[in-house]
Amino acid sequence: MAPTINREIARCAANGRWDELRTLLHTLAVIYWCVAALICLIMLAEAPLISGHWLKSKQPGSRLTDPAVMLMGLVVACRWPTGLYQAALNGMQRLTVASGINMINSTAVLAGSGLRAGLRLSNDQCILSVAGGRWIRLCARIPRGGLARGRAWT
Repeated sequence: MAPTINREIARCAANGRWDELRTLLHTLAVIYWCVAALICLIMLAEAPLISGHWLKSKQPGSRLTDPAVMLMGLVVACRWPTGLYQAALNGMQRLTVASGINMINSTAVLAGSGLRAGLRLSNDQCILSVAGGRWIRLCARIPRGGLARGRAWT
């Protein structure tokens, strides 16, 4: 959907129809956030099934795979609406803003991964588990959506 959103927003911006652009962006944002909530709920509810049958976890209700699948669902849900706002920024020809947001997010994810790797190298046992690494990614992804949303509306 991102190319279609990009094109429609570019068309509205080129014609100076800012009210139509706001209405379109708001309507699509409601749809995207509802889909993100649905993804999150499905992943949270189906985590035991996914970890048990798809990932072939040896233990039912595994204490490692269930939370990891749940966190994956949260990360996907947090990233889902970001595509809308990135497409909106690209359609409005605000490429420097979109690129800046991507750079900030990539730096945050890399810093979190470096922190986790550094902790792993300093100890034989890692202080942060796999789930801890996913929490770092989740914490880095949430501001990306907020930044992109804020810049798309201004």
